[in-house]
Amino acid sequence: MRSRSTNRAASIGRDALIAAKAEPLLRRLVSLTLEDPEPLLWGGEAILRDGKPIGDLTSAAYGHTIGTAIGLGYVKRADGAVDAAWLEAGRFEIDLAGTRLKAKASLRCAYDPSGARIKG
Repeated sequence: MRSRSTNRAASIGRDALIAAKAEPLLRRLVSLTLEDPEPLLWGGEAILRDGKPIGDLTSAAYGHTIGTAIGLGYVKRADGAVDAAWLEAGRFEIDLAGTRLKAKASLRCAYDPSGARIKG
């Protein structure tokens, strides 16, 4: 959703935008990195939290700077907000052709700020 100013007195959709901002996000784009550096992801794989499907990967690639596969996908939660605390509390897996691979989920992108992985 595009961000719009709510300062305009009579903008179309102003009230709906204010109401939407007050609600928790039930669906969010998350970054997932595999714990095992060997498997490659293709996109379209199921995302599981505590053994239950909650979304699927929309895109994936190998992250050479972090040394493992990275996927982006939308996850859904019916009973509350998808936030960092909810992500940290769960056990995440990616279902790759019937094989469940342990993964770490984050609202931030995978990043090696010091370049330690590349420098060796």
